[in-house]
Amino acid sequence: MSMKSITENLLLWKRCARIKWAMRRGNVLIGNRRLDPTLARNQVSAYLNFFKYQSPIEFRPYISKEILSLYDEGPTPTLYEIRLVCEQEIMELAGYLLTNFSYDKTIVGRMLKSKSEQVRNFGVAIAINEDYLDAIPGSDYDSLFLYFIERRIVKTNATTFSTDGFLKILTARLVQEDGSVLDQTRENIATLIESGAIQVALNVEFFKKLFERRGTLTESDYKMFRIAILKFPGLFSVLTDVRLRIDPFTFQVDYSSWITHAQKLMFLNRLRVECAFNADNPGVAEFDGRINSFRDVFKGEQILP
Repeated sequence: MSMKSITENLLLWKRCARIKWAMRRGNVLIGNRRLDPTLARNQVSAYLNFFKYQSPIEFRPYISKEILSLYDEGPTPTLYEIRLVCEQEIMELAGYLLTNFSYDKTIVGRMLKSKSEQVRNFGVAIAINEDYLDAIPGSDYDSLFLYFIERRIVKTNATTFSTDGFLKILTARLVQEDGSVLDQTRENIATLIESGAIQVALNVEFFKKLFERRGTLTESDYKMFRIAILKFPGLFSVLTDVRLRIDPFTFQVDYSSWITHAQKLMFLNRLRVECAFNADNPGVAEFDGRINSFRDVFKGEQILP
């Protein structure tokens, strides 16, 4: 072992001892301010928010000078230090350690194998932020789900998300959380469809529920459903079976609901036209008749193209 390594190990040992002692004396943070880790969905989400919205400079005012002095010229934190900080939920210091240091893939891999859930959460957040997808075990569906909704998926890594176990969790959670699903997540679903990772014919109920529960439909929704229908044309007739509140009574008593559902009808019509269906395709003739009747009844409404 070189002299430099011996010196670094000694510094790390002293630093860990001083942090542990400072924790006992309550001399880690300045004042009583504590970030609440439960404000986010879970600890990983809280850490990801640190990466997104905060910098080391923002954490420093809340950390004691005694602790900051240990890190101003010290090497990258050890797993032991991270465990001390995370398990005590000292979120200001955890945020500082996350945003002030760079962690290579090897260290992150060791974090993900830790027996401490808090250390694993710390490692998952880094893996997602640094795009270390291959560091996340393929059986860790919860972490892969967070990666899926936080990062843009490309065709070259789509196979990582193609296992039956992951797809089961993905479809269940996206249906449950549909109102908060970002456009990027829908674009990721489109990528899985294009790559063949998601078999549309085997997941028609998933797409039907997404369509049912979605409020305002966006271009990302259109791209996703268009790709899905081109892969499995039978999905179109499934979507047209969704009950839409576009009757005159709803128009009179609940216009906001009517306009939302009318926009869905126009969304389906756009899919019908741009996917170039023939009238003899399943459900198409019935849908055409429905569109014509709707136009006759509500021809003065601006919703009509």
